[in-house]
Amino acid sequence: MDLGNGYFYVQDYPQGICQNPNRRIVLPIGECDDIVIRVRYNDTIIVATCTPGYYSRDTSVYTINKLTGNIQLNKEPIIDTGKYDKEVRNRYWYSK
Repeated sequence: MDLGNGYFYVQDYPQGICQNPNRRIVLPIGECDDIVIRVRYNDTIIVATCTPGYYSRDTSVYTINKLTGNIQLNKEPIIDTGKYDKEVRNRYWYSK
């Protein structure tokens, strides 16, 4: 799914956010087994929720600045969903 500015969400396992050129993996960061289960985005930012697996309720929320490429781990949950144009949820995780 195209998120704009060269970023896209890969919904096949392992779910993650990649960036062109060459499908560079942006999230999950490093050699971990996390998957991206929720993506909210607009023209300038992507907010991605990651979890260690389908059955885990532990999550980490990252913000990606689409203009600079900076990634930030958010210490507080992001509650204001009104500023995001679009949202994608992983159906397996959210169906439980």
